[in-house]
Amino acid sequence: MVYKKSEIAGGGATDTKAVRRNIRNSNVAQHSYVQDDKKTHFTHVKKAAFTLAECATYVDMSDNIRRVAFTLAEVLITLGIIGIVAALTIPTLVSNYQKKVLEAQFKKTYAVASQIILRAKADLETGSLGQYCTVHNGSAYINENNCMQAFYKVMMPEKSGVSGYDLQRADISSFNNRHSGLSSADLGGMSYTLFYTDIMPDGTYMNVNINEFYINFGVDINGAKGPNKLGWDIFLFRVDKENDSLAGIRQTREYTDEELEEIDFSNSPINQNRYGYPCNLNSSMKGNGIGCSWYALNNICPWDNNKTYWQCLTK
Repeated sequence: MVYKKSEIAGGGATDTKAVRRNIRNSNVAQHSYVQDDKKTHFTHVKKAAFTLAECATYVDMSDNIRRVAFTLAEVLITLGIIGIVAALTIPTLVSNYQKKVLEAQFKKTYAVASQIILRAKADLETGSLGQYCTVHNGSAYINENNCMQAFYKVMMPEKSGVSGYDLQRADISSFNNRHSGLSSADLGGMSYTLFYTDIMPDGTYMNVNINEFYINFGVDINGAKGPNKLGWDIFLFRVDKENDSLAGIRQTREYTDEELEEIDFSNSPINQNRYGYPCNLNSSMKGNGIGCSWYALNNICPWDNNKTYWQCLTK
């Protein structure tokens, strides 16, 4: 505590009687001044004081500050509330971030695949890549080797022609997680590129083949990272024969299990796993998600018009 000698309010007196009259008050008015070039400013502050025998008054110059603190209970309650809010919001924030990342990777991979088509078309000097590569003589695609060499020349320059692939996959799941460990035998020739793939320089997985009278592109937009699900990070595209653009595959309609049981698949058993190119939450088909690339490309949720494609992805 600091004390300052000052004059008694009422005026500078050395008079003992005057001092005795003033010490009756516990609070003493203290005058101070600050002088600048133009005028003097006075302040009037109440300070706690006492007077000694020699008539000098000492004033408490420390500030009268009220110190406020939280109790331990209040702190714990606040931390508990913060924890509850975090538990409710952080999973949603993380999920939204992951979907944004997938969307960005999808757009990037689609752009890369589109450039491969353009450069392969220029290399083959053909007016219609989709038509040229799918010419069939009844037993084979007669231009398949030329087309595959042109694709690999752009995709993987260090590879020679169509020899080999980098990775055979057995970790792919359906769109709604009802099936896992899918294989090319489950989805037919069009899906070959999803299961036998090459690792691109940027880490994405990609391959191309000619089957079912289309040039098919299979991509895994984030490579070795999960979730490795059809319609999430794994997509199948076809080259449009009209304009050679990379086109998405679209679900024609959603079939129930009861409707599928009434369909005769004896002549095309492979379609039983992908009939209607499913992309929905309810399908029990192994190929559910094979018809999602069109929706992702156009950013449309297959079952909710008020959401984007990436917003409607649910675990």
